[in-house]
Amino acid sequence: HLQYETYILEEVLPRLPGPPVAAGASFGALHAVLLALRHPTRMGGFVAMSGAFDTARWLDGYHDDSTYFTNPIAFLPGLNDEAYLGPLRSMPAKVVATGEGDPNVADSIKLGGLMRDKGLDVRLDIWPGWAHDWPYWKDMLRTYLSPTKSEPAA
Repeated sequence: HLQYETYILEEVLPRLPGPPVAAGASFGALHAVLLALRHPTRMGGFVAMSGAFDTARWLDGYHDDSTYFTNPIAFLPGLNDEAYLGPLRSMPAKVVATGEGDPNVADSIKLGGLMRDKGLDVRLDIWPGWAHDWPYWKDMLRTYLSPTKSEPAA
């Protein structure tokens, strides 16, 4: 994540007219959330779909500062700095969404709860019957990025 983050911060964001809403599905959802949590003054929010947010499961016990600060399930409970929390609370777009049939549904529920514990008004949607696949994410994006911001399909 750190090399990707550096690229976004140094090459992409300076070319944009304002703070973007980061959106991503699956591993991209993790990137979107991390960009917002780690750089809240530079982002306009996030739409995270079907993300795997607890990265410790892939590290075979390895742990250092870089793995800690790229695992939102690990570092969010200890985040108490208002320099981060204030801008995060004021972000207009904060969405964590997944399908009830997605293998990462527990991560989405956990992340949404941790965010709410920090006073973040995050929209946590569990879409009934949906799984981890592109057609679902396309429909989710239509919902979350449309001007009307409708509710998830039943």
